[in-house]
Amino acid sequence: MSAKVRILLLGSVTLAAFALIVLWQRRGANDPTFFSVQKPLVALTPGQPIPDFNLPLLGGGEFSLSSVGNKVVLVNFWASWCDPCAREFPSLLKLVKQFDGQVELVAISVDANKRDVEKFLKAFDGDRPHLFVLWDPTTQVAARFGTEQYPETYIFNKAHGLMRKVTGLEDWTRPELVRYLRSLTEGAPQL
Repeated sequence: MSAKVRILLLGSVTLAAFALIVLWQRRGANDPTFFSVQKPLVALTPGQPIPDFNLPLLGGGEFSLSSVGNKVVLVNFWASWCDPCAREFPSLLKLVKQFDGQVELVAISVDANKRDVEKFLKAFDGDRPHLFVLWDPTTQVAARFGTEQYPETYIFNKAHGLMRKVTGLEDWTRPELVRYLRSLTEGAPQL
């Protein structure tokens, strides 16, 4: 290999390393997933309880599982930039409202910017009973659940044991889903 080729190769490697360092300083220094793929910290299996976590409520304060009590819980991971999430959200709100306190929705946004979350929710302004909106900008809680795409929803029974994981866009007002959730509110132990 000639000296000219070696110099060009060394220059290319140096430039690539410099670009990687600059990129890491801008993005990676604050992003634990920059160099590695995060694996779920919790591999949720049927019957497993809701993983314990603390996240801020969008309206202020902290969320705790004691807030939902002995009710069926839907934990939904979403983002404002996610078109399927935007299309699914109205049906989740209708479903929860229909159950009038027997089903609680814990909607966890993985948006990086809080303003994006607030703007998204303004489109669904109005009465939102039994809805807890949380913000997970680092996606640490999403990783603990093993969330791989958005939207993703975990259905927990009244004892807060995992019943099902629903991946992707879903119409939560479908009669079979409503019947299934009704059976959970009545204490049926079906998976």
